Formats: sequence, structure tokens, C-alpha cells
Amino acid sequence: MRYLYYHDDNIVVVIVVVVVVEVVVVVVVVVVVVVVVVVVVVVVVVIVLPVVAVVVMIIMIILIALQSYRILESPIVPN
Repeated sequence: MRYLYYHDDNIVVVIVVVVVVEVVVVVVVVVVVVVVVVVVVVVVVVIVLPVVAVVVMIIMIILIALQSYRILESPIVPN
């Protein structure tokens, strides 16, 4: 009986250790996923948004230049 009881204790310890290890693994995986998502969002905000802003500014400057060029090129109609 002593051996069986000891053996059962070992099984309980193994089960507890396995559960603790699973919980730790799940927590680590969740933390890693959250960190990766935060890093990706920061990279997108820091790199992509300024690039988009610069492209939009260049397009706006080109459009304004074309518009002013058209205004300069259009013949002045006397009233």
C-alpha cells in the first residue's frame, strides 16, 4: 500500500507539473503573440504612415503644380 500510495503521489506530482508546464507554455505563447502584434503595429505606424504621407504630399504637389500650370497656360479671356 505504501508503494501504491507513493506511486499515486508521483502521478499527482507529474500531473501537477504537466498542468503547470502547459499553463506556462500557454502564457508564454500569448505574451509572444501580443509582443509580435505590438511590434508589427509600431513598425507599420512608424514606417508605413510617413511613407504614405510623403507619397500623398508628392501627389498633392504634382496636382497643384499641374493646376497652376493649366491656369498659366489657359488664355486670359478679356471681359
